[in-house]
Amino acid sequence: MSPPWASTMRLQTANPNPVQPGEKVQCSFCRDWFTVEDAAERAVGEVLKEYEKASEAFVHKVQVIFSSNVEAIMGKLEKIDVTTTTTMSTVLETQKMVQSILDRLNVPVQAGGGLIGDASARAEATEAASQLGKALVGLGEDALRSLDSDTLLRVGNIYYEMLDFKEALSYYQRAVVINSNNAIAWFNVGLAYGKLGDHQKEIEMYGRAVKIKPDYATVWYNMGLAYYELKKYQTAVEMQEKAVKVKPDYAEAWAKMGQAYSNQGGSWTDRKGIMMYEEVVKLKPDDAKSWMAMGQIYLRLGDLQKAKEMFDRAAEVTKPDDFDMWLYLGSFYSGFLPLPPAEGLNEQRKAIEMYEKAIKLRPADSSCLYRMGKAYEELGEYRKAIEMREEYIRIKGKDGHALLNLAELYEKVGDKAKAKSLYADAAIQYAMIESNSSMADYCWKKEGKINVTRRGIFS
Repeated sequence: MSPPWASTMRLQTANPNPVQPGEKVQCSFCRDWFTVEDAAERAVGEVLKEYEKASEAFVHKVQVIFSSNVEAIMGKLEKIDVTTTTTMSTVLETQKMVQSILDRLNVPVQAGGGLIGDASARAEATEAASQLGKALVGLGEDALRSLDSDTLLRVGNIYYEMLDFKEALSYYQRAVVINSNNAIAWFNVGLAYGKLGDHQKEIEMYGRAVKIKPDYATVWYNMGLAYYELKKYQTAVEMQEKAVKVKPDYAEAWAKMGQAYSNQGGSWTDRKGIMMYEEVVKLKPDDAKSWMAMGQIYLRLGDLQKAKEMFDRAAEVTKPDDFDMWLYLGSFYSGFLPLPPAEGLNEQRKAIEMYEKAIKLRPADSSCLYRMGKAYEELGEYRKAIEMREEYIRIKGKDGHALLNLAELYEKVGDKAKAKSLYADAAIQYAMIESNSSMADYCWKKEGKINVTRRGIFS
């Protein structure tokens, strides 16, 4: 015997006239009353949920009948017509395949967790996304409702990790339609909007999440990030305060609070920023970026000694593979940073030590080669400086400034012929390529002052 829903489910109204949006209707089987909109969602969902329980009797036509104006209101089809067991089988097989992929990749419900950690996992996720796309595309929106809210979130997370935020958002939105009381679902929707650059919409979605779950620290934290992107730094601070109130050991929130304070300008907010970063390093003493951030703030405050203490601590805990940190630290110790107190620093040996760590990670990084060359030049080690500058030119190509500097270095080591040739090259580069006539004239004057005798030719 087929279940009652397998014949015809009729929605009855207390009013014989056509129903209107928001009007109550009664299910003729369960006798419960619903709004027209809820009834439409429930009717579709109930039919689909029963697929798994159905037997061969499922060949009976299933019709969910709505009045014509409900169709217009809801944008629904007038009926769901399932006539063969083939459709049921396809849905069940797809459900199983989806769950298998999600479980194999250990995909979480909450987005942004970085579920794809290496190249092989990323390749597997790419293939999984392709399989999911092919499996789900044929089901249609109504059949997708047979998947529960958490499954839809997990499917969305695969697309999120593949940086397809628009597709991820579509699954997150389906999840909140099925369960609007799911705080994680609203959080995921907000996260996707943020990645798509709509921070106002992102904040709105986070607001819905914390309305359901006020102690959701991750949402407060991300709401703070969204306000930061909008340059509303004080509001960003307030959101991070809510995050650390819920989770006092939330180091990332303390750090973002420090960043938001320091971006407001002024010595008072700078000092508040330092206080926030101090909380970070209490929780994570090896957080090199927080030590560095404090050093930067002390530089702005004009306290070179305290800045150096912070940078020294950063150098002690910087991870071996953090190229950007090693390059920045080298720039600080060499006085390369464009901040007045740092410009007076001249610890070139320390700078070279930092640059060497960076160059091991990226041997062809031109900015690191250039700065290391300047450090050797400051030390008077011109041959080493020449080596760095020539490698810089080999990688990046000729530019007037680099050729001029190289010419000056060769002149300092007494190689006048090489210097003269390079001054000429620099002049041509400035004049013909960079359209800088004043620098071209300067280089020609430098070239003209060098008198070289070679094979009887005077120049």
